[in-house]
Amino acid sequence: TNLLICAIITTQLLRRSPPTNTIETATMNVRGHKKTKTMMKRRSASSRSWVLPTVVAVTTSLFTIQAFVLYRLLSASNAKGGQRNDQLASPSAGDPVAAGGNANVPASSSSTSMVNGILAATERRTAMTSNEHDRSYGMAYHDSFGMIDNVDDEAWQRARQWARGFRQHTKNKPLSYIYLKEFWFYTHYDPYFSCPEQRRIGMVGDGPKWVCNMHRLKGIGERRWKEETAAAAQAQSSAAAASAYDPKKYGCLIYSIGSNGDYTFEDSVYDDIGGPECEIHIFDFSGDFDRASINPQRNMHFHKWGYQGSKDAPKEPFADLQTIVKRLGHEGRVIDLFK
Repeated sequence: TNLLICAIITTQLLRRSPPTNTIETATMNVRGHKKTKTMMKRRSASSRSWVLPTVVAVTTSLFTIQAFVLYRLLSASNAKGGQRNDQLASPSAGDPVAAGGNANVPASSSSTSMVNGILAATERRTAMTSNEHDRSYGMAYHDSFGMIDNVDDEAWQRARQWARGFRQHTKNKPLSYIYLKEFWFYTHYDPYFSCPEQRRIGMVGDGPKWVCNMHRLKGIGERRWKEETAAAAQAQSSAAAASAYDPKKYGCLIYSIGSNGDYTFEDSVYDDIGGPECEIHIFDFSGDFDRASINPQRNMHFHKWGYQGSKDAPKEPFADLQTIVKRLGHEGRVIDLFK
């Protein structure tokens, strides 16, 4: 079919390409006067008659080569399939069940090669695992205050070098294009590093946000409690070691600044972690968006406070981070997610 299509297309191309016309000029001497005569000659298309046979010959050769290669591939595949069947049918060495109760039955060559392949693959896997364990992740963990624990030191060092050499402003002028808001964001403060596991929580729009290592929130409180009780037990503090898990003390803690009554992000966090393991606090002074009476089981707490810097003059209902933490009794706790 492909050969026929190729021949038809070639024929159509030859038919649509008309023979070329040539113009020849001849000078003749007629009765003592020179006259120039222009003649148009039509060149025959016979010079292109070799195109179609050549295309057919080349196409036939290509199909012949393809058929030969396909035949060899199918033959090799059938041979391997037969070898696998022999391996399944033949008893393995040292297997009294497969050998019909005789553990001294010698293994076939195919079984031996299969066992050797498995051993080699196991050795490679062990070597890869050992190399993985040799990799250190302490630099990223330290520099990110424990937030990023899945970037090895080599990759983190490269990211630090990129950050040092990255220019955050066009021509080092932070105020350039300040009156063209859409264009300003293309010329200033572009990201040069993204955490390996980032997700957009809450579909699309203004409410949802990009979050790094969201999967760690679910068990972070319980792990924190286990580490603290283990340390207390090692320090022979039986009272602290025997303390029960308390989400208000050990659980995940989230601060969400600004909501405008849109709980898309907070609800998505709750649904993603699958329960009230995280204590979520929402801050917005622009309206009364409390939902405690609607969803009391979601461990979400609304505060009609605004957020300001620590160097700003105190002004209600605004508060800086230190004041907020003190008001809520969260001294000593880790804010695991700050939006």
